[in-house]
Amino acid sequence: MAEGHSGLVGDNPELWLYQTVYGLSLVALLLCCFLKALSTASLLMRGSKALHDKLLNAVLSKPVMFLDQVESGVLLSLFSKDMDEVDVRYPYFVDVVWQGLVLVLSQIVFVCVIFPLFTVALVFIGVVFLLMDIWMNKAVTQVKRISCALQSPVVNFLSSTVSGLSLIRIYEQQVVFQERFEAHVNRHLSGEILFRLATCWFTFRMETLSMVAVVVTALIAVLTRGSVTPAEAGNALSCIFVCGAFISTFMRLKSEMQARFTSVERIMEYMEGPTEAEGGFLNVPQVWPEQGSIKMENVCLRYGPGKPLVLKDISMEVHPAEKIGIVGRTGAGKTSLIAAMMRLVELDSGRVTVDGIDISQIGLIELRSAIAVIPQDPVLFAGTLRHNLDPFDEHSDDQLWDTLEKSHLKEKVMKDEKGLMMVVEADGDNFSVGEKQLLCLARALLRRNKILLLDEATASVDVMTDRLIQLTLSEAFSHCTVFTIAHRLDTVLSYDRIIVLDAGKILEFDRPEVLSQKEDSIFRSMLGAMAVDAR
Repeated sequence: MAEGHSGLVGDNPELWLYQTVYGLSLVALLLCCFLKALSTASLLMRGSKALHDKLLNAVLSKPVMFLDQVESGVLLSLFSKDMDEVDVRYPYFVDVVWQGLVLVLSQIVFVCVIFPLFTVALVFIGVVFLLMDIWMNKAVTQVKRISCALQSPVVNFLSSTVSGLSLIRIYEQQVVFQERFEAHVNRHLSGEILFRLATCWFTFRMETLSMVAVVVTALIAVLTRGSVTPAEAGNALSCIFVCGAFISTFMRLKSEMQARFTSVERIMEYMEGPTEAEGGFLNVPQVWPEQGSIKMENVCLRYGPGKPLVLKDISMEVHPAEKIGIVGRTGAGKTSLIAAMMRLVELDSGRVTVDGIDISQIGLIELRSAIAVIPQDPVLFAGTLRHNLDPFDEHSDDQLWDTLEKSHLKEKVMKDEKGLMMVVEADGDNFSVGEKQLLCLARALLRRNKILLLDEATASVDVMTDRLIQLTLSEAFSHCTVFTIAHRLDTVLSYDRIIVLDAGKILEFDRPEVLSQKEDSIFRSMLGAMAVDAR
């Protein structure tokens, strides 16, 4: 040892150089890690956002038949569990798997450089790894798909139970619904446990193969002793041990990443399929409809290919500002008539014209924004009363108060200190059914449409609320064409004409006083039955 030097690291005359290189290497490493994490997260989040937006647009543009056939739990699962997999879980697995792949490949390449003979064994071990990966991944992926499918009934049952919680408590059926919920959860957990067991089964076989690679490397080191230095042999064994210990975890994570990709497949599946036909071949006038006349010519409608017709050769002409009542037995086609006007289902044949314009030739937005609808089940959204009445902020507060007065709700709203900003709970639970119907009526009043469709809007309200709705209709919608599916016949006796439907056909279409005088009139027999029930 040179005189004056103790052999300490601090005595190295070029210590500053090593410290600088080490420090800059650390900074470069941190910078590379940050850029890698930022780019990966940004790329995956952009992809996740694009998937979510496309899925939302696809679901919103699906025809009504799709929403009737698919359970709400499936859609909730898509936007919750599956999107969570894409947003949170899948980016984590992608990051870890890519890092593991780089680690495994670098260690294997290092061993092959030290022991070229290991390359021959690596080919056979790699082929077995690949075949087992392909073979066993199919099972793991299918089990994960089953687990995802078994989750939708849990979400669907839970949402329906919460919405009917008051009725369950009234009839004291808590135990029954708890047992049903537990059965759904157990079926889902059985699929989830099966997925976990499948990944363990996969990991065990990968660990066995990795131990074979370690043994082969050790044998090569013993059989070729003297060809490399002990340090190189020890380094190679150290690398293959690290690789063998990590490769089973790496393969398990890769398999689980592939299995979790089923969430993306489910999302892509519901993004495909038929959507509502937009139309839009004609440009409608800025003020349309101006009169509100409606004409149907040989309209036939069915809910899906191969299904029976629900409207059969319907032909009629409605004059501007005419009030039309629609009556008939359950399944007669009353709601289907409304669906044909709104193009909720495309016609099988025939056509519908409004002010002389074929509605199949215009866009859905133009059509549905020109027609006001009050459904049987009123829809309110959580938020404020103002947002529910005027979601696009197109009207002033004075107009809203005037509308509330016409719909006989002004007194109730004024009792709340927040006024128009009063809170509306989810599904409008802080309003009665009648009040929710009056709010829907107020929305229709604000839009000032020339055509109004009421789909049994008074079926679930009391007689007093029904009279308020009919009074508002006669006063505020006197200039509009109104179609009303009647639940109570006395609500349509003052209308201009009555349509009697049965089995998708118009049996009678005339003024109520004319139909009530005919001896063989179906409408007259319905009035007689109503009078008997009233006694």
